[in-house]
Amino acid sequence: MLSNTKIATNQAKSHIAEFEGLRGILCWWVVFSHILLFFGITDEDLGSFKFILNASQAVNVFIIMSGFFIFSLLNSGRENYKQFITRRFLRIFPAYFVCLVFSILLTDISVQALQNLPWKAEKNLIRLQIFQDSLDYFWQHLIAHITMLHGVIPDSMLPSSSFTFIGQAWSISLEWQFYLVAPFLFYIVSKKNTWGIYLILFSALLYLFAKVGSAFLFTQIPFFLVGIISFYIWKSPLSLPKKQKGLILVCSVILVTLFTGKPDLIVWTIVFLSALINRNSQENGIFSLVSKILNNKIILYFGRISYSIYLIHMVVIYSLLYLMTQYFSNIDKGWYLLSIFAVSLPLITIAAHYLYNWIEKPFITLGKRIAANF
Repeated sequence: MLSNTKIATNQAKSHIAEFEGLRGILCWWVVFSHILLFFGITDEDLGSFKFILNASQAVNVFIIMSGFFIFSLLNSGRENYKQFITRRFLRIFPAYFVCLVFSILLTDISVQALQNLPWKAEKNLIRLQIFQDSLDYFWQHLIAHITMLHGVIPDSMLPSSSFTFIGQAWSISLEWQFYLVAPFLFYIVSKKNTWGIYLILFSALLYLFAKVGSAFLFTQIPFFLVGIISFYIWKSPLSLPKKQKGLILVCSVILVTLFTGKPDLIVWTIVFLSALINRNSQENGIFSLVSKILNNKIILYFGRISYSIYLIHMVVIYSLLYLMTQYFSNIDKGWYLLSIFAVSLPLITIAAHYLYNWIEKPFITLGKRIAANF
């Protein structure tokens, strides 16, 4: 969700560094959540920081950003459907496929790692069941994952379809579904087709109450819509003095917090409005603090390789858990946790760095070259 896109409009082209920095933070949120859940850490253990365990909140922000960036890309009007979908496919599939292959090859040691952990955790029991489903219906799951449409298939047809092999790739399927229909959604919205908009909303409501998984596109439409609406706000910002914009930021954050209490929407509101307020201003002040943090070079670097971090981190974690259970099974759980954090974070960074530079980046370039010939 996860892909890096530069904003382009008919009027101007600008790179929103705050959003790339946000990706860098979100991808590590997901990693931290997954590691902690392996160790049976609960909400009660983390207290006020319990939101860290809910990786789906971070993914929701990725979804919002996807709605924003894809509509900004479509708004440029520079690509037809074939060009658009070719570039999007080569943007997400190659790195995804590499990690899918690694994950499948490591299935046996992943299962052994979970079975040999010297403590019990509910999430690990769920993971073991997912691995069993992946083995029982291997070829069906493989075909579904190669198409990146595994998130469309309900569990009643194919058990654990969204989460087998590479669990976090449920959101990759969601992203691909959005890419397939986004140009049509953009056409409906840009042409102000009232009946078309009503049809989108009605379809979203139907699927929100249907028995489908979270990886099915229409169950996540509200988050895509937040991103789409945010793009149109960005495209036509209010012409207000900086102080009034600052007041809008404060009021918006307070309202979102009071009425939703959802970390994902709070995070997006703070970052989006901070970027909106500060994009044309070089002044220092409280409202530039968020922008300054997200423009940090290290955070921006993580943002650049965030898609690769998101894809590869479970391969690294399962490999380390397997080695730990084989050779260091008698150490204290606390030291176990600290060791996994200390070793996995740099290894994930290194693996993601090479995945980005050897696979992700070259195929982005290839996608641009191929699309230019259509």
